Amino acid sequence: IHPAGGLAWCYAGLSARLGPDQPLYGIQARGLADDEPLPRTLQEEAEDYAARIREIQPHGPYRLLGWSVGGILAHTVAVLLREAGERVDLLALLDAFPAEQWRERPAPEEGDALTAVLRMAGFERAGERTREDVLATLRRAGSPLAGLGDRTLARIVDIVPNHARMMREHRHRRFDGDVLFFTAAAPRAEDWLTREAWRPHVAGTIDNHDLDCTHPQLLREAHLDTITSVLSARLKELDG
Repeated sequence: IHPAGGLAWCYAGLSARLGPDQPLYGIQARGLADDEPLPRTLQEEAEDYAARIREIQPHGPYRLLGWSVGGILAHTVAVLLREAGERVDLLALLDAFPAEQWRERPAPEEGDALTAVLRMAGFERAGERTREDVLATLRRAGSPLAGLGDRTLARIVDIVPNHARMMREHRHRRFDGDVLFFTAAAPRAEDWLTREAWRPHVAGTIDNHDLDCTHPQLLREAHLDTITSVLSARLKELDG
């Protein structure tokens, strides 16, 4: 499930490594198209995603994965599927932290949303503060994101703060299974973030794997082999 910007492109490298025998479906946010309204709550968004997943696969077992805000959504979808009587074999959270850890933090402004777009394209630090500057940077770098155009970029810049707001308002319910967790273990400014905050919302175990990277670096080439290895081993166990 997509991170805050709404695009699922970040999982392309993971999909390629898992191979054709393990298809990966990327869920992208409503609102990327001009005629789609933004969701009002994370619960509403998760209910939509649970329904979309069941259109492809009506019954479990399900295997869910999400990075960042996508992890909060994946956890919420997992709860919904279990409440519907379905089996969830895998819930993998990639450096995702529960809503209450963000509740008192300042909401992002447009400049933060633009920075998030640049991070999607692999820019760790960037000073661009207007939409025009961001598009120019993406075009110079030959980024596929440059092909999105002004309208879609504008929608992403709306989607990021909407997710930030919904995330801060969200109330988690308890998932009655285990969690496979990946931590971006490099020092971070948000040093209050901890996977242990998931304990009240997870009935089972939290199996953590540290990666020597920052949050934006998590799904880059240098770390995908480790993530894929752990996921493949877990999937092999599940497939028996």
